[in-house]
Amino acid sequence: MDDDDDEAPPIVYVKGLEKREWLRNLLLDDDIYIETIDAHYEDVLSLNKLNVTHTLRCNKHVSHCALQNVFKMFSWCVLLTRHAIRILGKRYALTATEYKYLEISINVGPPSYVEIAIGDNRGNELILSLETWKGLYEQRWDIQNRLRKDVRDRPISVGPLTVRIMCDAKLICLESFNIRLTMIESTFFSMFNLDRCIDLMFDHLNRMVGKVDAKITQFSNMASTKPKNVSNAIRASDCYDENHLIDCELLALVFSKPM
Repeated sequence: MDDDDDEAPPIVYVKGLEKREWLRNLLLDDDIYIETIDAHYEDVLSLNKLNVTHTLRCNKHVSHCALQNVFKMFSWCVLLTRHAIRILGKRYALTATEYKYLEISINVGPPSYVEIAIGDNRGNELILSLETWKGLYEQRWDIQNRLRKDVRDRPISVGPLTVRIMCDAKLICLESFNIRLTMIESTFFSMFNLDRCIDLMFDHLNRMVGKVDAKITQFSNMASTKPKNVSNAIRASDCYDENHLIDCELLALVFSKPM
């Protein structure tokens, strides 16, 4: 911190970058305390337990580089809220280049649940419930009629999803929560050929949700007692089955540290 000039905004340096008032105020807030735990900041299980409103937990190097680790932890917690972990999924390419896709999978909790996503390779994704997907499926003929008649007066609302017709280019725009995907007519309507596949996959995955949450609970209990060797402890336990896809994907995607 720079204390040479009392009038200047306080500066906190994190890896050579200036992080000013927000981080300094965060560290000095009486309602926040820094707690050292025997875990690494990459440890998703520990981070999932954080309440960043009141607590920032740093890894074992906190006494030597507290500011760096607080910033790491703070950034990691924000990222956790944005990036879902999905398992047991099936992705269907909607274009020959696989640029756009339709995916159905289990979003890992707990509680875990089945979700449907329409996305592209740029990272844009529209997340749909089964009800929204079915509503969109039921509106397909109305959308097709609007395209043929060059009707663009009102958008179509399907739950949180808004469908707009861009008739000049014969494009269909799907929007939800500031995410927008645009498709040509043939891609949009060929997507509905997968409706029965979505039905079957949803029923299959929905039966797996309880098993996924049960495994997460078992693995989390082991992680809380052996935070340094979580993956090894899980592999050596009686509850881990290396021939079971749920176990393997949870271990690889949730309970293993990055290489």
